[in-house]
Amino acid sequence: MKYKVKDYAEVLYDISQIKGDREKKNAVADFLNMVKEHYVESWMPNIFQNFENIYNKNIKHSKVEIISAYRLENNQLQEIKKLIVKHSNNDNIEIHEKIDKDVIGGFKAEADYLRIKASLKDKIEELKI
Repeated sequence: MKYKVKDYAEVLYDISQIKGDREKKNAVADFLNMVKEHYVESWMPNIFQNFENIYNKNIKHSKVEIISAYRLENNQLQEIKKLIVKHSNNDNIEIHEKIDKDVIGGFKAEADYLRIKASLKDKIEELKI
């Protein structure tokens, strides 16, 4: 059976939930041996990224990327955060800003479960359709 990155990440998440230190240490060692035996060591960065996504989902933590043409003021970010909390029913949100000069007026917000397009460029694109 061929395993995927997500499968390894789920195993790693299960290991993270083990309570005893000795058991957890042994499980981590077994996991690393399995990764080595399956010749997927190069997958480790992706495994860790998937693990982080699984972990965040289970603790209801969301990473949201706010994309705008310029750096937003703190009060603007707080208003956007309120909008995202309203649409996601989740107030455990971590915001990361990204500057993209192609965004014309407004912003875009992207998370695993949510896409908000509130830029002038997006509105123009909608009109073209």
